[in-house]
Amino acid sequence: MPRKTKYEAGAFIRALAEETRRPYGGVHGLHAHAGVTCRSRGGALRTDSFRR
Repeated sequence: MPRKTKYEAGAFIRALAEETRRPYGGVHGLHAHAGVTCRSRGGALRTDSFRR
């Protein structure tokens, strides 16, 4: 399965970079050049209850 298809199926760029032994920035750049829309960054949102 091509990297573009894997990314669009939910794979992380970092995982694709490790799988292909390419730098993260190189894989990210190739996706940008191919016209792939990058997902926003994940992770939990911070709320006031977690701030100290």
